[in-house]
Amino acid sequence: TDRDVRTVGEIAPVLVIPNVLDDAMVARLIACWESEGHDDGMIRAGADQGGERQISHDFKRRLDHVIDDGQLDLDLTDALYPRIGQEVAKVHHFEDWIFERFRIGCYEAENAGFFAPHRDNFNRDVQNRRFALTINLNCGEYEGGGLRFPEYGPEEFSPPTGGAIVFSCSMLHEVVPVTAGRRFTLLNFLVADVDRTVQA
Repeated sequence: TDRDVRTVGEIAPVLVIPNVLDDAMVARLIACWESEGHDDGMIRAGADQGGERQISHDFKRRLDHVIDDGQLDLDLTDALYPRIGQEVAKVHHFEDWIFERFRIGCYEAENAGFFAPHRDNFNRDVQNRRFALTINLNCGEYEGGGLRFPEYGPEEFSPPTGGAIVFSCSMLHEVVPVTAGRRFTLLNFLVADVDRTVQA
């Protein structure tokens, strides 16, 4: 191999999977975000606030498009399920899962887009979330915006365009502010398929 060998002393326990989406799908997703509308990304409030979804620009600045195009949803599932599924099964022994709804997110330098440290399964309404999925759609076209896991060190993760990061929803993570350009990402969660698990 012509790749440089690196010695790694410590690293966050995340799964990085290259070449998950091809260039055509990446372009299709960004065009969808541009043409089909987008809104302020919401967060789930704490249990003491009933777990309601709300906007908090002090905690998160991201513009989201939730995909409701049935064909695009099907095409994404067909592309991702085999590729993501085989790696998650191999590394984490987790197979009984389904996707939530896909969303395309955009962090903009114009408002220093970011997402403060959080966990993705803290609330009872999202306890079935097991792993988070983030796919970079335009690496190299922005500055900042790295994904960081502060419990494990200061390193920032940013796979190449079309590459994915899969990590436990229990892990504290954040997106640092974008300082130039716009960072596009496809987001979803691997959710425990409770009905299938119970039947098994």
